[in-house]
Amino acid sequence: MMELSRVNCGYEAANCYCIKYSDTECLLVDPGDRADRVLAYLEQKSLKLTHILLTHGHFDHTGACKELREETGCKIAIGKGNEIMLRDPDYAGVTFFRLPNPQRYLFEPDMIVDDGDVLEFGELKIKVIGASGHTAGDVCYLVDDILITGDVLFEGNCGRCDLPGGSWERMQKSLAKLKALPGDYKVLSGHGPDTTLDRERKYNPYMK
Repeated sequence: MMELSRVNCGYEAANCYCIKYSDTECLLVDPGDRADRVLAYLEQKSLKLTHILLTHGHFDHTGACKELREETGCKIAIGKGNEIMLRDPDYAGVTFFRLPNPQRYLFEPDMIVDDGDVLEFGELKIKVIGASGHTAGDVCYLVDDILITGDVLFEGNCGRCDLPGGSWERMQKSLAKLKALPGDYKVLSGHGPDTTLDRERKYNPYMK
């Protein structure tokens, strides 16, 4: 009975996704900024937040994490190789953008996930796809017919690779990996509108 919705809490227009996997429980992907908005949404929907899945550790995707964990007791997961982004303000992007209160974005994850892992939440299964390039340990999440790509793949574009931990060579390999996935999926990106994998295969210049 999986239900997915977008929650308006993002810094820099980052997308946060809520996945309801039981009558009363849910997880979030990339809660970017406004914890108060997330908590209000959860209260309105009568949902308990059990987990936060991060596609990567840049500040605009993690800003609400510490407060949400303190308020709900949820567990936070991030991809292998991305732990440094939650420990170092340079890698989190906090230094580059000169953000105040850098400690807000620095914390220890509860779980490390890796390429090929399958996460189970009730009857829901989410596959982890390693896709580094934007950072040193980006992951995408494949759930049913939906591919959540963070800042790896956008509509007609891909993530920047010039911040600490980024690599254009790895990004090219990751885009090729996503392109080679069998079948079509609805693509939910870290910023911008939804798209589909078939559309990006056909029109995205970075997937040619």
